[in-house]
Amino acid sequence: MSGRRRPKLATRVCGLERRFRLSNVDETRSVSFAHQKSSISDHRVTSRLVTDAYYMASLPLAQTDHEEWEPDNVYYFGKPTADEFDPEVFIDMSDQQEAKEEAILQHESQVEWLEEHGGVDAEFDGLVEGVRAQARTTGRTRGAEFAEGFVPLHKGTSEYLE
Repeated sequence: MSGRRRPKLATRVCGLERRFRLSNVDETRSVSFAHQKSSISDHRVTSRLVTDAYYMASLPLAQTDHEEWEPDNVYYFGKPTADEFDPEVFIDMSDQQEAKEEAILQHESQVEWLEEHGGVDAEFDGLVEGVRAQARTTGRTRGAEFAEGFVPLHKGTSEYLE
């Protein structure tokens, strides 16, 4: 990605963050989510854009169609089975798991390709089944039916999600 495009894209993502003002599950703190250390280039670029936009969102000179906003943190999602991913914050996803699985199935070409190439990990036969199994395993460690783990950019605000 060229240096010229990145500021424009980061400004657009900043505008989206300002517009939607994402919040955590109990809606007490504002957050942004990004993917951490992915081997997939568009995931890495998107993660960097979300992080850049996080910093830009509170800057008055970052011109978008929406008012400045100061998100509390960025929470990175990573591949749960990766050695380098060690989540510190967990969210109970029990009420959202079915919707998450339906959303995954909407990416038909990606689901088909992953199914043909061994899924997310070799130990899972199917993408959705693998995602469900990982969420269930994580949930068991957190006292929930399903859960996901995240790594906060700034360590000081993770207590807002617990």
